[in-house]
Amino acid sequence: MKIHKHLTIHTCLAALIIGLCISGENILAQTLFLPEKLIGFDTPDGEKLLIESKLRADFFPLSMQFVTQDNLAYCGVASIVILLNSLKIPAPETPEYRKFKVFTQDNFFSNEKTQQVI
Repeated sequence: MKIHKHLTIHTCLAALIIGLCISGENILAQTLFLPEKLIGFDTPDGEKLLIESKLRADFFPLSMQFVTQDNLAYCGVASIVILLNSLKIPAPETPEYRKFKVFTQDNFFSNEKTQQVI
């Protein structure tokens, strides 16, 4: 059994290495350069600023609902979906989440009041 596990891990590792070599540099996420005068959120100084912030209570409910925008035009839609889900207000049914009710970038537009504005 140990040999089988070892071969499986070895095979998966080899496949991963081959995949990385074939795909080249495009496999890694591309992030924007952060100018030196700004503090990165993922640095010790950035963490310290969050912990010491008086408004940090808002960060956690929002960050737990984070979604990426479905397309380049949906920045505002994704932002409002994050906000709505963090407020824990009644949400519409969503087929892709079955029994769970949640705001999505798709069902946001199916709301009757939203349709009146559009």
